[in-house]
Amino acid sequence: PETTAAPTTSPVPTAAPTASPEITVAPTTIPVPTVAPTRTKAVVNKVAISSLKNTKGRKATLKWKKVYGVAGYQVQYSYDAKFKKKKVLYTTQGKATLKKLKKGKKLYVRIRVYNVKADGKKAYGIFSKVKSTKIKK
Repeated sequence: PETTAAPTTSPVPTAAPTASPEITVAPTTIPVPTVAPTRTKAVVNKVAISSLKNTKGRKATLKWKKVYGVAGYQVQYSYDAKFKKKKVLYTTQGKATLKKLKKGKKLYVRIRVYNVKADGKKAYGIFSKVKSTKIKK
């Protein structure tokens, strides 16, 4: 018996469907996790003081390794370890000279980086460890 293969053609629809079925999906809401507001810093870079030296004329020189990608540095110095009565100095260099210091006192210094946000406010990083020196002549 001989068998003949039927030609392989795709079936052609004889009539177009009159209406396509519509699929309706119920609106779903995806729960967004809520996070408690925390005090976040835009800058988390930490800078370390490399040297703090007393120099002649009631001055002290402060040096640190520069951190790239920041706008500048805030140096705080005080005669008490808790920085209650502190003085603040802003710089963009990798060093600073503190002038008009009180001789015979112990000076405490710390530093942190900052960036300027879009609204013009400063966002600060983490303070370095506190370094101290005694101010001599």
